[in-house]
Amino acid sequence: MTAKPESRPLGGGFVDATDKIDALLAQPEIAAFIEAERPARAAMNAAFALNLAKVREAVGRTQKQLAEQMGRDVSGVSKMEGRHDMLLSTLAQYLVAAGVDAAAITVTVKGVDYSFDLAQIDAPERAIQDA
Repeated sequence: MTAKPESRPLGGGFVDATDKIDALLAQPEIAAFIEAERPARAAMNAAFALNLAKVREAVGRTQKQLAEQMGRDVSGVSKMEGRHDMLLSTLAQYLVAAGVDAAAITVTVKGVDYSFDLAQIDAPERAIQDA
């Protein structure tokens, strides 16, 4: 039997971990945990969608105004606000168009916070200024 090579990054630094994920999901306790957490993930996704609309409302913009700023139609903005997930570059575009003062994603690793400025992801020329 030939040993399978280690997972290697595909284009863009991604790693094909399908086999590892399948092996984890084959473990009943992990599969049960993932299934049990499904409602919480759905609720979090719904709250995320609501929060995008709240951000837009907080800056006093309509979906039409945001759509014009983004070069999209109103239905596209509406769909974006209702999505359960999106690319970070799309989120950054939305936030820049909404006119937010600052937007970052912060992760904590071993007690150290790392922040990533969302404005720098897709549109550095329209960077969100730090407050």
